[in-house]
Amino acid sequence: MSLTPGGDIRLTELDLSAQRESQLRDEIGAHEVLLDQKDSEIASLRARVKELEAGLAEVETLIGESRGVDGLHLNGDVAPWDEIRTGGEFERLAAFDRAVAALLKERGK
Repeated sequence: MSLTPGGDIRLTELDLSAQRESQLRDEIGAHEVLLDQKDSEIASLRARVKELEAGLAEVETLIGESRGVDGLHLNGDVAPWDEIRTGGEFERLAAFDRAVAALLKERGK
């Protein structure tokens, strides 16, 4: 700062530069907080995806280790998996099959 001959205070370029630097540091700090929040959100979503992947894998294993669903038709017959999966006569697991397909596509398989 400097004083004018009339006693007024005038900001110098150096003062303005320091103010701008302070303003930019504050903005950077705010962005860093947002980045930390997003990093935390991403970590949480990744954990959730792992849980969902595990659930899909368990159902896939169950399907692979069994013949179908007993009691589904309420007539005592076993409903074979190929009848209740996508394209089957009693298609009941289309959302499951889409989820598995999306996961495989995401994983590049």
